[in-house]
Amino acid sequence: MFDSLYSVWREFSFILLFMFATAFIAIRMPKRRYFALRMTVSAVVLIAMLYGLERLEDALGHRLFILIGGSKFVIMYFAVCVAVFFCFDCNVFATSFCATIGYAVQHIAQRMTTVVLRPFETVYHIFSFLTMISIFAITCFAIWGLSIRRRKSAYADIRIENSVQIVVATALILSIVYIELGFFSMRIGREAITFEHLMSSICALMVILLEINMLSKKHISDDFKQLQKLLAEEREKYVQEKANVEMINLKCHDIRHQIRAMQTKMDAEAIRELSDTINIYNTQIRTGNEAIDVVLATQGLYCLNHDIRLTCLIDGNKLSFIPDHELYAFFGNAIENAVHAVEKLEKEKRVISIAEKSKDGFVNISFTNFFEETLTFEEGLPVSRRENHGFGTRSMRMIVEKYGGRLNVITKDDLFELNAFFPIADGANAVKEAV
Repeated sequence: MFDSLYSVWREFSFILLFMFATAFIAIRMPKRRYFALRMTVSAVVLIAMLYGLERLEDALGHRLFILIGGSKFVIMYFAVCVAVFFCFDCNVFATSFCATIGYAVQHIAQRMTTVVLRPFETVYHIFSFLTMISIFAITCFAIWGLSIRRRKSAYADIRIENSVQIVVATALILSIVYIELGFFSMRIGREAITFEHLMSSICALMVILLEINMLSKKHISDDFKQLQKLLAEEREKYVQEKANVEMINLKCHDIRHQIRAMQTKMDAEAIRELSDTINIYNTQIRTGNEAIDVVLATQGLYCLNHDIRLTCLIDGNKLSFIPDHELYAFFGNAIENAVHAVEKLEKEKRVISIAEKSKDGFVNISFTNFFEETLTFEEGLPVSRRENHGFGTRSMRMIVEKYGGRLNVITKDDLFELNAFFPIADGANAVKEAV
């Protein structure tokens, strides 16, 4: 019975491994309606297609093996692309990306199994099956560890350069399918076949690495453009907020003089109440840096209205080498994230602390707050589930690294701490070089 099952496995292992590897890459993309039904239909159709192509190949005989054999794999490649498009909400280039990696993974599993077991004269079916599954699992795990785990968002929204993806997919088919069939048709020795299988596996591995590198570079490029756009918006927002704060301060100053002039004509309690109201808008944390003061003025008012205690003990002059709009964006994102974390907590935990420590030419700005949500990290930084967010921490890291610093996050129990380390001398030099 096991021999019969193994015979079925050998006939359909190509498409089964191909489908599983492709689904492993594509599964994080948005799914179409009735996804489970679509997946089931796709699997049945793909298996039936392979069975029909195998029977056609048997009927035509060995003479046309290269032509039909190569065509079989090419047809199945495009069929899997169609299946991915049928099941997932993505474009055709994303389907090609998934199918290309899927084909390369199954090819490595099948060919490396032959290489590994070649020295043994007799191999039981169970060992052949377990070896292939093990190599397949190791390859998938390596892809997950090297790429997917670090950039999950990239695999949820696969963006690839159109023309480059076509070239890579074509190279895969030409190098792995037809060259291998050409070697097989020459009826060369076992050692040469082993060498060819090893080389084709290396070629498939290079295709996987190239695809992963393309995806990573595309997302990094797109993220950089998005971050630059957000910084430009923050620049405009800073100018507006600065003007608003200056106007409020001017109005408060004028009203205070008017109150003094009317003290003899107004009730003392009314004057005290009006003065307290004015002080709410006029009381600001002074750090010595205008951009930071503007952020603290706007965010501080929000915190006051939501019973959040915001404290800030820093010397803003030490960050004067950073442009105002970048400082505004950095502190604004950090405080906004902290506010979002604490505003739903009990009153005793609605505390945000900003502190500064300088040592050995570095200035460390730390933002500390309580939190309760489960955090998801990507590339060492927490990923926000809020709409249009997620770029905040990345823009902060971009600003810090621009001046030779680094950004890290420490969590302990219910305490969250974000630390930015700026090398003061290097930061000042970076500004001079930019000018």
